[in-house]
Amino acid sequence: MTPSAKATASKGSHPNAHRGPLEWRMLLNWLAEDGILTPQDVDTVMQRFAAGTSAQHPLVRLASLGLKRADTGTALELEPLTEWLAQRVKLPYLRIDPLKVDVARVAEVMSITYAERRKALPVYVGANEITIATSEPLDVAWVEEILAHTRKTIQLAVANPLALHRYRTHFYTLARSLQDSKKKTGEGGAHHIE
Repeated sequence: MTPSAKATASKGSHPNAHRGPLEWRMLLNWLAEDGILTPQDVDTVMQRFAAGTSAQHPLVRLASLGLKRADTGTALELEPLTEWLAQRVKLPYLRIDPLKVDVARVAEVMSITYAERRKALPVYVGANEITIATSEPLDVAWVEEILAHTRKTIQLAVANPLALHRYRTHFYTLARSLQDSKKKTGEGGAHHIE
């Protein structure tokens, strides 16, 4: 069963949910609530992060600290953190498989500039559905634009922010090469949302 874009976009909401980019303070609170970080770890991270701002995604910042999970004793690493976030916001977790992505169709949905701004990447474009990976599952106001542009059901999935960045650059470079070769052979190009 595939949820509609509205259902998918609001799925991660709960009574205290905020909309917009993820904030490290909110993630710390959730990690403490879920028993993944101890109150002492939360205090240590709060003091460290409060000292300055960072352009890094909050999951990347948290994973870089070398913390241990309070519940399992294992390292608090980026991929498991991403999977935890997906469960927390009630969206599917997606480990991007580059071999399963139709690179030529990625650019049909949105431009690279749009994808970078939204921290998103279309990973599946079907006849009636598009799956878009994101590292910002609470910043989803843009989903309505994609829905209006494509007239397809939108399924969001949470993906590792570093993998998302790496594959976004790679896929759009390949998509541009494919479009350039189509132009040379006289085939039409796709229109995407800017």
